[in-house]
Amino acid sequence: MILQQSPGKQVVYMADIDAGHVVLGESMGLCDIHGRPALHAFIDKMKYTTNCGVSVDAWRMKGETVDVFVLPDRVKITGKDGPSLAKALNSFDSPRYDFDKYVFTGKFTSVPGRNTVDDHMGRKMTTTVEAVKDIPGIFNLMAHLGDDGGALFHPVIAMYMSHIWHIGKRPSRFQPVGYVDLHEYLQVMRDDRRNMFSRDFSGSLINVQLGRNPFVKVTGVDPKTGQALLEIGDAMVIDREKDRNFKPYVLIANRPFELRQELKFRWTKVDFKGHSVFLMPVMSLQSTFGSMLNMINLLSVNQ
Repeated sequence: MILQQSPGKQVVYMADIDAGHVVLGESMGLCDIHGRPALHAFIDKMKYTTNCGVSVDAWRMKGETVDVFVLPDRVKITGKDGPSLAKALNSFDSPRYDFDKYVFTGKFTSVPGRNTVDDHMGRKMTTTVEAVKDIPGIFNLMAHLGDDGGALFHPVIAMYMSHIWHIGKRPSRFQPVGYVDLHEYLQVMRDDRRNMFSRDFSGSLINVQLGRNPFVKVTGVDPKTGQALLEIGDAMVIDREKDRNFKPYVLIANRPFELRQELKFRWTKVDFKGHSVFLMPVMSLQSTFGSMLNMINLLSVNQ
């Protein structure tokens, strides 16, 4: 049972409002153990409209000094679009959804036919699955860089080798390491696998990938603001900033070396025109390699 105080009334959230309101009413002296109201009480099943405009099943129990509305603590998300998610979030008084550093507060709004949801400050979330990276697909591609002798990367391997041959007999510590942004490279090559990457035009802060039976549930009430604190169940929520900033790269070197001990991927040896070349995939921030010595962005015309 979760209690939410509002001016002139109390809202109580319960898993089973039909059985739960009887237990609550008896404890407050508003009914007997069978749910029959006391002489001074009014008890009725009704529709309750939240302060975000959504009508939900409820029990109202009113006495001389109390006015209590018993509401479900969980509602189903009936569709995979924005309006369905917005309606579920708005099924509670003063709803708030927190995810990591993001705070979304109702009223939530969404346009029919769209997959984005706005909170009352215009902060956005999206339910579009296609808006984020196909992580398993990218991971699989990165795990098989050496397939077919690394043929997909022969153009940038050739660019890398031209740098090596240009440097000539300098000491090995000056030997450069090439890298490419995998997404950019697949776009340049017009490879269909470029579609595994983000295509987000909504400006959403988070992506909510709803499962088969998604729901919204109240978990508590903020004592300072009186807001209902919500969670979204049977869903995977992704921080869009992290999704955008961490990118897969491919390193190209003429010899393997240890970049970081915790890396799951290792160097893959491929042969290129009689020379051994080593490839390794890395998930990293966009700015990582630009700050490292002897690193060459093989897609940059300036290097």
